Amino acid sequence: HSYLCGTAAKRLAEDLDYHNEGEAFIAGFLHDLGISIIHKFIHSGFMDIYNLVNDKKYNFQEAELEVLGMTHQQIGYFLGERWNFPLQLCDAILHHHDPENSKLSKDLATIVHLADYMAKKLNIGSYYWDNEIQFNIEELEMLRIKDSEGFDNFMKGYEGLFTNQLNSVRYFS
Repeated sequence: HSYLCGTAAKRLAEDLDYHNEGEAFIAGFLHDLGISIIHKFIHSGFMDIYNLVNDKKYNFQEAELEVLGMTHQQIGYFLGERWNFPLQLCDAILHHHDPENSKLSKDLATIVHLADYMAKKLNIGSYYWDNEIQFNIEELEMLRIKDSEGFDNFMKGYEGLFTNQLNSVRYFS
């Protein structure tokens, strides 16, 4: 999922004339860093989150807040800051679910949000964490799209990219 989102974010950045495609790839690749940290270092919390989602039908962010008192976005942001990542990268990690709240790089956060959403919407890969992800329709202006029909057509144009990337990941696995 991380590689697919990074690749899609890079392509979206190119297509939308974002000034730094490499930054978009890294932001897409690292957007769910907090989930890996929860799984590796707070494994019992990870299992509690998973159980709340499956048994009590919480969404993952609600379960993360219930169990840890913070979300995977906040954990990723915290680590990015501690590791001296550029602040716009940290901001994109923090706001990949709510790019409208980004203070430093709304365009980058929107690109990552869209890459993450498309991976889910197009059913590419088997990643279950953010199953309830919704695209923030307010962000269509940044994409130069006027309505939901245009958005659907926009997304279909990327389906082949995701499929090709998924196949290349399987080939090298």
